[in-house]
Amino acid sequence: MLKFNEKNDKEKFLEEIDNNKNRKLSEVSHSSTNYLAKINNEKYGMILAAISVFFGACGAIYTKIIQKSYPDDFKTVQFLFLRSFTIFFFAIFHSYIRKEKIMKLIDIPEKIWFFLRTNANFFGVACMTMALWYLRASTTIIIQNIHPLIVLLMSFFILKEKFYPRYIYGIFFCFLGVLITVLNEAKAKVNNKSEVTNTGRSIGLFCCCIDLFFISSVRVANKVMVNKKVPISTQMFYVSICTMIYSSIYTLIFGGLCFKVGFLLMCLLHGIFFYLSNVTMNISLQYCPLSKIILIQYLNIVYIFLLSFIFLREKIFFTDLLGALFIIGFMSYNSYYPLPTK
Repeated sequence: MLKFNEKNDKEKFLEEIDNNKNRKLSEVSHSSTNYLAKINNEKYGMILAAISVFFGACGAIYTKIIQKSYPDDFKTVQFLFLRSFTIFFFAIFHSYIRKEKIMKLIDIPEKIWFFLRTNANFFGVACMTMALWYLRASTTIIIQNIHPLIVLLMSFFILKEKFYPRYIYGIFFCFLGVLITVLNEAKAKVNNKSEVTNTGRSIGLFCCCIDLFFISSVRVANKVMVNKKVPISTQMFYVSICTMIYSSIYTLIFGGLCFKVGFLLMCLLHGIFFYLSNVTMNISLQYCPLSKIILIQYLNIVYIFLLSFIFLREKIFFTDLLGALFIIGFMSYNSYYPLPTK
């Protein structure tokens, strides 16, 4: 038992105890505040991701509307060329509002990832646009949503990461979900002219498969750009420049331009959906980890089902919902119970 020779000693001892308690309470309070701030940031990021996915779904539906409105005039490359001007001017305007200068190419970090981000975007969107011509919007988006599985498989073959039995289950459920959805294509009319032939559906499916690899590259590269603090206005500026260059080269060689005012305006307006989708997704990645945002991205299946039914009058079959459930179910499980990392 402690003894105190003087009253001051006892008071100092008790005061020290109180100070320790206060420090611990302060640390707990600070830790709790940081935790709540992190939770709020993640919620904000997930809300922005949901908004981004909505803009992306609107963009897919709007592409289909342009195709149905101008079935004889729609050309994929001209469509990409025209909307790139909208993206270009939005990028400049955004950089002016944010007071962020467009970075010079020489100053951009991770140039290989940046090269992938700008180039893969053009070819990925081109493939998706072609797929939308031959397939329903819902089918195209459902196939597109298995890209996280492609990332896992690419990490095994290219990066030599460990292969887990879960991948086999993922391949099975995703393939089953896609197969169920694709089988419904024969029942659905997807453009204004006539039923799409088996050859047309094959072209659409091939474009979807190619798009999977491009979109996987864009997703990873976009996260790298966010981590390196490359402004989204800079990313979109060079994406638009890259699209202009590729489109110009193609047009000079093959031609095939449409000068109808309505078509030109609709293509230009499409860039708004693309830009807003990328901006909101870029901001969301600053507040929320990619693993949680991946789950939010599956909302686009819900959006597409609703929007395609309302604006395109596309038939949605019960088996479409079943196929989507197989894919979403596996991807959700894989995100909630991630595999161990080294």
